Amino acid sequence: MKSKLIIFSATTTMLLSSVMAAPMVSANEYDTQIDEAKKQVEENKDQVDSLDETINSLESKSANTEAELTAINDEISKNKAFMQDAAERLQKAQAEYTTLQEDIANLEVVIEKRNGQLEDQARKIQVDGQTANYIEFVLDSESISDVIGRMEVVTNLMHSNSKLVEAQVRDKEEVAAKQEKTKQTIVQQNSLAEELELTAADLEQQQLEQEVLVAQLAAEKSTVESDRSEFLAQRDAAEAQVTQLLASRDEANKAAQEAQAQREQEEAQTVAAAETAPVEDEATVSTSSSTPANQNSSESDESSESNQDAAAQTPSNNVSNGNSNKTNEPRPAAPKPAESKPAASKPAAPKPEPKPSGASWGAIKAAADSQLGKPYKLGSRETTSTFDCSEFTMWVFRQVGKSIPSTADSQFRNSATVSNPQPGDLVFFGNGRIATHVGIYAGGGEFVGAQTSTGVAYTGVHSSYWGPKFMGYGRY
Repeated sequence: MKSKLIIFSATTTMLLSSVMAAPMVSANEYDTQIDEAKKQVEENKDQVDSLDETINSLESKSANTEAELTAINDEISKNKAFMQDAAERLQKAQAEYTTLQEDIANLEVVIEKRNGQLEDQARKIQVDGQTANYIEFVLDSESISDVIGRMEVVTNLMHSNSKLVEAQVRDKEEVAAKQEKTKQTIVQQNSLAEELELTAADLEQQQLEQEVLVAQLAAEKSTVESDRSEFLAQRDAAEAQVTQLLASRDEANKAAQEAQAQREQEEAQTVAAAETAPVEDEATVSTSSSTPANQNSSESDESSESNQDAAAQTPSNNVSNGNSNKTNEPRPAAPKPAESKPAASKPAAPKPEPKPSGASWGAIKAAADSQLGKPYKLGSRETTSTFDCSEFTMWVFRQVGKSIPSTADSQFRNSATVSNPQPGDLVFFGNGRIATHVGIYAGGGEFVGAQTSTGVAYTGVHSSYWGPKFMGYGRY
């Protein structure tokens, strides 16, 4: 009897140990998965915090850039007001230039008339001997008073001729002075126009650079915000996985506790049944003969308990495996900018000369010549009554179906440089850094353009004024 109880206790202990081990292993697996999911949550949180700092930095840079862009726009507005004032001064200078030209023309007419009078008098003196006539005129006087009168007439005639000569000299000097003043006016007009073009080009370049920077910052911010949203989604998914794993672990623990309670109850029933068994010899025989049946019953109970444990563990294992698969899924990496590989160095080939423009020189020349004599006006736009240099070239090219930028410097920077210019190419002038004047090359060393002094006219590329400012040729 005692040996049977010992065998029964050992068997029961082994069964309980094997059954209890499964819930513990399952609980440990859940704890590992939960720790991994929490770690992922923390990593994603760190990534989100880092991206938040990047976004704040980009927003600060963007705000500073916007402020700089606003300041540049204010400067552009001020420069436009200055350009308007300068344009009025240019108009005034042009009016003064026109008046000076008219004065010079009038003086030249008067001088020419005086020259005619003086030449006639000189011819009479040489041919007719007018000086002798003057003497005879005095000698023919009938009295002293008549002599005095005739001498006064002769004196007045001589004095008149002297005044005529003096006036002639004075007018010639005035013409020379006005011509010098006209020359200075032209230089001042060209200098002022160049200064305004330079300022406008600088501000336009600064505005373009700031606008590009604002766009770049906006693109970077958009990319970072996209990465942040992705990491937030990963963090939320990891937090949801932690919650699910905790719930699954609690359900598995509860199922294990219920299975253990049921096993303890069945074990107590088995022990109670064993203690009430008969102890007679035939009972011993009967007990020994029935032992296989009891063992079969015990094995059947153990099989039933094992099946219950398996049923209790199966859902939790499935959850564990599912969650484990989720945990081990690779997180999508944050997008990285493509690394640019340095290109293999090759010997630089000579740049081919750009092909000539599709528009014929005849069409370009016809459009340009149709505006000859039109006055210069700085800042002229959308009109053909006046032109500035870049508006003229833009208008002419528009007539032949080509679109080019609106300022001299932008036309220079966007054209294809040529060393062998053809009629119809653009020619640029400036300070070597920025183009401040532009015209259309006409061949033979000449170009046509809107000049401050002459309006739309032809002049020399390498003249005394434009030659030192020459920067090069460009083709569209």
